[in-house]
Amino acid sequence: MVESMARGTPVVAYARGSVPDLVDDGVTGFIVNSSDSDVRGAYCVKKTGREGLCEALERIAAMKESDYARMRSACRERVERLFTRARMLDEYEALFARLLRAHRST
Repeated sequence: MVESMARGTPVVAYARGSVPDLVDDGVTGFIVNSSDSDVRGAYCVKKTGREGLCEALERIAAMKESDYARMRSACRERVERLFTRARMLDEYEALFARLLRAHRST
């Protein structure tokens, strides 16, 4: 999903695993509940399962060109904000520092 968004491609996926953390529903793609018995959120697409996936794709296909361009830009911006090397390094360094402090205090 991250690679797709990095290329400016909106994501359509079931609301499982990391999908709700990665996809900004209605902004960088659409999140779909997998079934009526497995509703994990109140997402833009109200249908579930395959029908929901089809609805999401139809919504993307029906977008005005300007709205689609905005969604593509939002995908790229989200990746640049959340998944940069610098951010990853900063967060790893902070984690290692916390682990060292915890280890030294024991």
